[in-house]
Amino acid sequence: MSTSPNGAGSNGAGPKSATTPVAGLSRGQRLRRCIAGHGPMLVSVTFAFIAHLLYTGYGYGVGSQDQWLPAALQRLDDTLFTRDTWVLFQNATWHSLSLLVLFVGTVGRLIDPPVLLFLLYAGAFLGTGSAVYRMAVASTGRTFVGVGAVFLALVVTPHWSLGAREMAPHYLTPAMIAWGGLAWALVYHQEGRWYRTAVLTGLAGWFDPTLALSVAWLFVSLFVVDGWIARRQEEGRGPSVRALGYWMGIVALVGLPG
Repeated sequence: MSTSPNGAGSNGAGPKSATTPVAGLSRGQRLRRCIAGHGPMLVSVTFAFIAHLLYTGYGYGVGSQDQWLPAALQRLDDTLFTRDTWVLFQNATWHSLSLLVLFVGTVGRLIDPPVLLFLLYAGAFLGTGSAVYRMAVASTGRTFVGVGAVFLALVVTPHWSLGAREMAPHYLTPAMIAWGGLAWALVYHQEGRWYRTAVLTGLAGWFDPTLALSVAWLFVSLFVVDGWIARRQEEGRGPSVRALGYWMGIVALVGLPG
């Protein structure tokens, strides 16, 4: 029987692999290790969020929130807006804002609506910021580029956005929630995870169909371009027409309820 350099037999009775200690960690230790591994991202997004609040402020019950917040509040207190036909229509039908209205109108019984909307606002910011950071670092391999990309995308450029689809306005909007999913859809596209991209794009349509469709067309264009480049460079077959059809079908199926 042959032996390894450390004297262990070839039957696998040698010392444990280096990955064993990781497998033996408790749930709390794994959580701390995960947080430590994402430390630069969490710190950069947190500081960007603070800078954004100091720069733009934060609003509740302002701007386009008058399109859906009264309907959510009416679900919490049916004595409100009893003669507002728009509010009554929203609560009697299903539309692109219904999921948000239903969520706030339900969870708002447990958490005060102003607090709930701020938590949603912070969560959407964190989701978009972490995706921007991950894309930037994956593209360049440099942490400082990720930090700069987060500040550029969420603190500086939102005020130059066209079409009122800012990634980070000064109050919670359906588009901001949609961007939280679409930004991660872009991450998964970068990583070649097509089905996750399709699911997140479809879910974003529950909050902002126009924005989701716009980004979906971007992905369709990337499908076509990736396939063309693969054929030109003869590196094998790129995304096929069948795969594109599956992807569009998943987007439509997931986004249909919205």
